[in-house]
Amino acid sequence: MIKLRALVPVAVLVSLIPGAAFADGFFSVGIGTSTGGSLAKSERTYPWQIGVLSHEGWAGFDAEYSAIATPGTAPNLRTVGASLRIGKKFAAWRPYGSVGWAAIGTVSQTSDVFKITGPSNVSNTLITFGGGVIGSLAKHLGIQVDVREFRDVKSTAGTTRIEFTRAAASVVLIF
Repeated sequence: MIKLRALVPVAVLVSLIPGAAFADGFFSVGIGTSTGGSLAKSERTYPWQIGVLSHEGWAGFDAEYSAIATPGTAPNLRTVGASLRIGKKFAAWRPYGSVGWAAIGTVSQTSDVFKITGPSNVSNTLITFGGGVIGSLAKHLGIQVDVREFRDVKSTAGTTRIEFTRAAASVVLIF
């Protein structure tokens, strides 16, 4: 049986060996608008995404958090979700399509920002689909333009079906 202390130097040595990158990670922060469907008017939106895209392949994945600022006394909204991205890289640009899942909830107090499930004024499961383009401006800096449709998976009688479109532009850190 190999002891753990003997494996630590081996693990450190293996992690220092250079190798080819199989994926590009990214973190993006943006601003946009959510409009249509169940929203009375266009609302300012602030999406944050973290994800990975295959370096030369077609597939990728992102996880996102988006804050939707509502005017007046209405509670703000937030979405939390994950999406699969499909798109081939062409030079510095990667157009993609995405499909995924999200949960929407109200933000009545600060702790609601971090709640994904549990009691909330609005808590719906949504399907998301859309597309966009992500491009490199420099080695670790890029931009992203993204348009996604958010729709209720199911709606109950007497309630408003949640559906809206979000368009956003983001600054992207590529690592």
